[in-house]
This record gives sequence, C-alpha cells and structure tokens, in this order.
Amino acid sequence: MDHNDFIVSRIRLARELRGISIAELARRARIDSKRLWYILDGQRQMRADELIRLCAVLGLGLRSFIPPEIEKDLTEQHLQIIRRFKKGS
Repeated sequence: MDHNDFIVSRIRLARELRGISIAELARRARIDSKRLWYILDGQRQMRADELIRLCAVLGLGLRSFIPPEIEKDLTEQHLQIIRRFKKGS
C-alpha cells in the first residue's frame, strides 16, 4: 500500500466510524462530492488543502496519516537528535 492509499484508507475509516456519508463529508469540507468520491476511490490525487479540510471536519491530526513504519523511522531520528543534543551539553 502506498502512502496515498494509506491516507485515503484512514479518511474512509474515520468517515465510516463517524457515520458520515461521502456527500455529507464533502459538504462539510467544501469539496465537490464527485471529486471526493473519486479521491476516496483512488481515481484522483488529493490536494493538500483538501486533506487539511478533511482533517478539520473529521477531527484528525496530520500525524494520523503517518504509516507505522515511517513513524518508527521518525521516532528513531528524533531520538538520535535528542542523544546528540545531550552529548553536546
């Protein structure tokens, strides 16, 4: 699964858990419902502004869209930065 598919699957799950139809989600996020349907079906790429509006409507932070394997890498990089900082002080 590529990162775009991961993001779409998270949005789809959040929408379903909240019991919001695609049409209602599109209305709340001010995205054309046909465009949103194509995005969620994988036929169109999502723009950054659309992702931000969907996050706001669904109450999701952008961090929700980081796959576990990337999260692990970022956490390790963060820990390395902290270790270097502590050695320098």
